[in-house]
Amino acid sequence: MSSISVLTTDVRSYKVLVADDNPLNRLLLRRFLLKMNHEADFAENGAIALDLLNASSYDLLILDIQMPVLNGYDTACEIRNNTDDRIKNIPILALTATILQDDLERIAGCGINDTLMQPYNMDQLAEKIDSLMNKKLSH
Repeated sequence: MSSISVLTTDVRSYKVLVADDNPLNRLLLRRFLLKMNHEADFAENGAIALDLLNASSYDLLILDIQMPVLNGYDTACEIRNNTDDRIKNIPILALTATILQDDLERIAGCGINDTLMQPYNMDQLAEKIDSLMNKKLSH
């Protein structure tokens, strides 16, 4: 029997927007984020995520790279080109199953702050969130 130990270095609660087209991934993220005491809203694609970002304030965006309608790369580029600093400067954590050299260049070019390889566990997700939010808070 294995136990899950969540990082406790950062006990802040954040409002997170998750954009992922896979219902199982959204369910897993919902459970993880709730256990970490974060509030979360969910979008099935990048276009819906952009609408939600325009309608509400979020501390972090967790973004699947491969989505229909508007993929993660294009969503991130639109966010970074937004004129509203609240939207333009949101930390972006990209979820991906594979990362090739071309992907790394595209990720950097779109202004994605960090990536998390799938599959991942709650400790890995918590570590990425803590890292991104600590960088945001230190600026």
